[in-house]
Amino acid sequence: MSTRARAPVCPKGYPSVAAYIASSPELAVFRKFRHLNARNLLYMQTELTMLEAELHRLDTEDAGKSDGCDRLRSWQSVQNSTNPDDEARKRVAVNMRSKLKEYSKISLQFNANDC
Repeated sequence: MSTRARAPVCPKGYPSVAAYIASSPELAVFRKFRHLNARNLLYMQTELTMLEAELHRLDTEDAGKSDGCDRLRSWQSVQNSTNPDDEARKRVAVNMRSKLKEYSKISLQFNANDC
């Protein structure tokens, strides 16, 4: 007796192929698009490098300002500030955080051969 679940009757095309694959997990064979995932990671690296350069530029500018030391030493003061210089730093940090999260997830999957 077969342990394979019976595929429901579905219209021909993707619905019937999907039902057939779903009826038995060993039938699930999908492309991993490793080349596209690698390219995506390269693009993301470039975006992160650009954010890193922007953050370094802001750090260098702030190091030369009398009120810049607060920005370099206290993230809380940056978060609570309405100063346009602090707004730029917050924008870069938020973009960087989001991009790093996405990049880290994809790179881990790529290195684990899951993508």
